[in-house]
Amino acid sequence: MTWDYRIMKHPGGLYGLHEVYYYKNGLVEGWTQEPETGFWESVKELRMAHTQMLTDAMKRRTVLEYKP
Repeated sequence: MTWDYRIMKHPGGLYGLHEVYYYKNGLVEGWTQEPETGFWESVKELRMAHTQMLTDAMKRRTVLEYKP
């Protein structure tokens, strides 16, 4: 099984970035129930937000420790 990230359109016109899983023949097997980073009102907005996220993440060399 393989997987990648795909943009999916939800009811109500919102978009999300999901992990999508594939069978060996390339057909979609399933996807994560919730988007990985929230919902967006357009594909353009989603792409811009993720580009900014990656740009910001690449600037920082240290990883913050998550403490609940």
